[in-house]
Amino acid sequence: MKQPRVCIFSSCLVDLMFPNVGQAMVDVLERLGCETFLPEQQVCCGQPTYNSGYSKGSMKTC
Repeated sequence: MKQPRVCIFSSCLVDLMFPNVGQAMVDVLERLGCETFLPEQQVCCGQPTYNSGYSKGSMKTC
């Protein structure tokens, strides 16, 4: 049986504030037999700036 491949979306909140949560997610998925990867092209979604009131500036990240 082929190993499932799971794409990880690591938000900046996880990346910068709670990296242990992201690592735990990867650990669990790999323990369950999944191959995990983080796309190199992944960029910021703009949520932090949008939530801070900079809605126009946030749209430039999309």
